[in-house]
Amino acid sequence: MQLKQIRVLEYEYGYEELIKKILYNSKEPILIKIKNFPDKFSLDYFIERFNGETIYSIFENNICVNHQSSELKAALTAIKKNKPYRIFSQIFPRNKSEKIEYHVPLWQKFPLRPRFFNKDYKVGYYFGGNGAHTEMHYDREHCCNLHLCLSGKKELLLFTQD
Repeated sequence: MQLKQIRVLEYEYGYEELIKKILYNSKEPILIKIKNFPDKFSLDYFIERFNGETIYSIFENNICVNHQSSELKAALTAIKKNKPYRIFSQIFPRNKSEKIEYHVPLWQKFPLRPRFFNKDYKVGYYFGGNGAHTEMHYDREHCCNLHLCLSGKKELLLFTQD
């Protein structure tokens, strides 16, 4: 495997069309850093504002050993306490997700195909505690996606078609 640095763009609001043009002409992954992105979308933000039933995965030694269902707030509170839980592709209705989407105008400019092709759902959220990671995988549902890290740090390996 040949590793190389990927292109990094500093994104400012108002430059969506330029970013869109760059992305459409690129054949390689691009990291986009959003300047002045609000720092309020922590786990507490979701615990305070979102509820309902969710399914989460339980990990031991980074291996998924079980799946459970519970109230979203309870699962997020456990994740905040570094329980080895992960929530994959949590879907919220647009009216619940729009405050976050507002801060990412690129999500409004790209004709992304929502999961299951339902226009009411646009964003799939992943939640995990400190040190959480997933095995290497290919996002077949979102192979051309805008991946946003709302809280904490995220390390990604991105691959070209080569």
